[in-house]
Amino acid sequence: MARCVGVTWFVVLMVSLTLARAEDVGGVVAEVDGQKVKIEADFEFLPGEGERLEIYVEVPDVGVAVVATAVVTGIEGDFVLARVEKATGKVKAGQKVRSRGGETTTDPIPTRPPEEPEPASPPVEPPKAAPPSAPTGEKSYFGASVRSIDRRRAEAAGLPRTYGVYIVDLLPGGPAERSGFAAGDIVLNLDGRSVYRPSQFVAIIVRIPPGSKALVEYLRGQDRRQADIELAAKPDEREFYRICLPKANAGNAWAQAVIGQCIQQGLGVQKSPEMAVKWFQASAKQGDRDGIFQLASAYHNGNGVEKDSAKAVELLRQLADAGYSLGEHNLGTMYAFGTGVTQDYQQAFQWLRRAAENDCWEAQVQLGVLYLNGWGVEKSLHETVRWYRKAAEAELADAQYRLGQLYENGVGVSQDVTEALTWYRRAADQDYPAGVYSVGLMYANAKGVTRDDTVAAQWIRKAADGGYALAQNDLATMYELGRGVAQDFGQAQSWYRKAAEAGHAMAQTNLGAMYQAGRGVAKNDEIAAECFKKAAIQGYIVGQHNLAVMLAEGRGVPRDYGAARKWFGEAADKNYAPSQVYLGYMCENGLGVNRDRQAAINWYRRAAAQGDETAKSNLQALGVQP
Repeated sequence: MARCVGVTWFVVLMVSLTLARAEDVGGVVAEVDGQKVKIEADFEFLPGEGERLEIYVEVPDVGVAVVATAVVTGIEGDFVLARVEKATGKVKAGQKVRSRGGETTTDPIPTRPPEEPEPASPPVEPPKAAPPSAPTGEKSYFGASVRSIDRRRAEAAGLPRTYGVYIVDLLPGGPAERSGFAAGDIVLNLDGRSVYRPSQFVAIIVRIPPGSKALVEYLRGQDRRQADIELAAKPDEREFYRICLPKANAGNAWAQAVIGQCIQQGLGVQKSPEMAVKWFQASAKQGDRDGIFQLASAYHNGNGVEKDSAKAVELLRQLADAGYSLGEHNLGTMYAFGTGVTQDYQQAFQWLRRAAENDCWEAQVQLGVLYLNGWGVEKSLHETVRWYRKAAEAELADAQYRLGQLYENGVGVSQDVTEALTWYRRAADQDYPAGVYSVGLMYANAKGVTRDDTVAAQWIRKAADGGYALAQNDLATMYELGRGVAQDFGQAQSWYRKAAEAGHAMAQTNLGAMYQAGRGVAKNDEIAAECFKKAAIQGYIVGQHNLAVMLAEGRGVPRDYGAARKWFGEAADKNYAPSQVYLGYMCENGLGVNRDRQAAINWYRRAAAQGDETAKSNLQALGVQP
């Protein structure tokens, strides 16, 4: 007797289900026990209890696919413990772990220093309500290398607190040189905004069109001054290299470190990691902290030189002992994870504390995470909030986002979604991906604001325009549902396709559903099956189920009950009720297997226990009570 088997072709993804809220972390799943996951840690930024992670796989010719999201629950020796929050595939040992919204990175030492002369593709600022499309065209530059100031330099300049950036050197012929700035000047305010660190300084600059004038407040010695600077279009990589090379050849240590970075990354010149190391060595011999740091990074990563973690630690200690927060911060991170040294949370805490007190905002965040988890120090949510807030008030987007998390979830502070939205929005103002996306979700879910799907869609669109696959998939769903935007199947399939090409399994499944139903595209079962297969290979439950249906019914692929049973089994083992129902149907009717009434009943009962109505109906038809 043929009955409905509850085939699920398309899964609608509500916007609130795909929030990406954590920073760059790394690791590998070591053990899986039901919903509990033990992760072998290889983190750049220590995750805090309650933070969300992504468990994912990398598939050749497909890309990255998220298998599940998990919440950090604690630490056990060298392992991070987490609980699976939502699974779209089967979690297995060996799968990789990262933050929700960042690329995986396993190196505690970044390959570029935090004080880059002029980073490429800097962020643009969204407004407070709904972000417009990012501006296009040339970006402005200041024409100087700047670094963060530490507490000692701030005190010497007579500053009541640590903020501003100081000019290390000027680019010949650049706007800063033409406007009369000099090495050693401390920039405090630019275009009406306080300056805290180099990356934020550059972010302010690139929002100002080339040819525009901006008012700069700065210190020369302890003399507070003001000057207008006419910003110019940033030179391309080749021109930047050409400008810096004469200074490097003349023995300028800062320029030598910069030229080394250009050669290491092939920016405006042929890439040569080995030649880059020679420039870093020349800079380091003169005691330049960027040169020392870049040389340490090269040794740590084995980039252009034989890998030598002990040498990297030696160089970082040289910086740390000299009181440079750059060395203190990275040395603390290496102790936290035993990279080049024996893992020692107490040592990690000591070095990170020194860096944090030296107003290294990134270290303040990591110190907050140590307090959050009780690693190397007694657990203290009060201290976590305090250090997050210090960094957040210094406009570090990472800290602003994390502080927003604490307020949204009521961790260490009274739950306050309005305050959470404020901090998410400040992070979004710096184009921090999780911040931009989180603001959109707050509008979609009426947290801290009146629900406004139109504004939510605009924020999510901004994240999608930036290549954020989760946002692309959500935006596609909003177009398909007509939520916050006019319903448009063509736009929906276009955004699903972009996310699918980035390896997003849910988007691959949704795109397949569009082809299967002929929504926004010509109906094509062959392409639908291909999309489902990509998602299925990556462990996505609905993709596995839909592919199995296509195989069982011979739609877009040759009929193959054996392969169908395999994929139904993959999804059913993860407790996906529609696949359990279909397996029961196959057992009951002898499709690809011998007829087995009891096996059919068992599968129907598993699905019925989850409330599946088709399973209940099928059991009743067999004379069995659900």
